[in-house]
Amino acid sequence: MEQTSQLDNIKQIKVLEAEIRESFGKVVYTQKIQDMCSCQLRDLQKKIKNWQIILSAVSTGGFLSVGCDVLKLLITSEFWISFGNSILLLISGLVSLGLLCINSYTKENDLCELANTHKQTGNNLWAIRERYIFLLTSIKMGTKTLKQIQEERILLFEETEKIYQTAPPTNSKAYQQAQKALKENEELTFSKEEIDRFLPEQLHYDSPIHQDNLQRHIIAE
Repeated sequence: MEQTSQLDNIKQIKVLEAEIRESFGKVVYTQKIQDMCSCQLRDLQKKIKNWQIILSAVSTGGFLSVGCDVLKLLITSEFWISFGNSILLLISGLVSLGLLCINSYTKENDLCELANTHKQTGNNLWAIRERYIFLLTSIKMGTKTLKQIQEERILLFEETEKIYQTAPPTNSKAYQQAQKALKENEELTFSKEEIDRFLPEQLHYDSPIHQDNLQRHIIAE
């Protein structure tokens, strides 16, 4: 009877583990999408700043007066001079209009603040992601009971829900970029060799010291 109860307990833990793994995957994707949105907005802000500088310089009209002087030197006809002035004035007006539209857009949309919000959301989800890893590790090691796993799962869900409620909306382009980064570029996965490069030789995965300590631990148990 006791053995049957233990088997049922193990089955329930496996079901929970599968659900927790799925929730973990969703958090990983959402966190990466938020980071991608933050990068998109920072790139857009940089481009807008560059265009503001260019259009501001053009709209000052300094180059337009130079163009009029060149026309006077090259063309003697009053008609062509007048026509050239009209064209330059039209260009100046269009440039000023474009600059006005960009300034209005940046005034209504604080890209820097929105990018920071996406980044902060990503940071909050990163912490949740790491806690999911800790929980999955505990399940594999068998250090948590079924009740503890259920409680931790509910707590993680509630905290994740709070983050989602205040998270800024994302877009399909960010999702595609996140998918490429995670699936093709494998940005969040590391081989043993990659991790070993960050550690001293004594802490490498296959180092003799590591193997000796592991063997002693097994014997002690």
